[in-house]
Amino acid sequence: GSNNTYAVEVTVTDAGGLSTAQLLTITVTNVNEAPSIVSTAAVDVAENTTAVIDVQSTDDTNSEGNGLSYTLSGGNDQAFFDINA
Repeated sequence: GSNNTYAVEVTVTDAGGLSTAQLLTITVTNVNEAPSIVSTAAVDVAENTTAVIDVQSTDDTNSEGNGLSYTLSGGNDQAFFDINA
């Protein structure tokens, strides 16, 4: 288990009582999962000011600044904002 390798033995038995067994080694590999944004979803900014908001994210294989990219991808007001990753 701790190295993601598991050993199990499977036995098959027929109606006459004859059986055979085989040891299987199962290796569980990591799956690349989508990154997660861990920053708060609501930010307050005073009007007529410029604000910098640091969006924090995590990923299982890439770290911030090494493989992740950010874009404004939706919302009715996205045209009012700019992203500089």
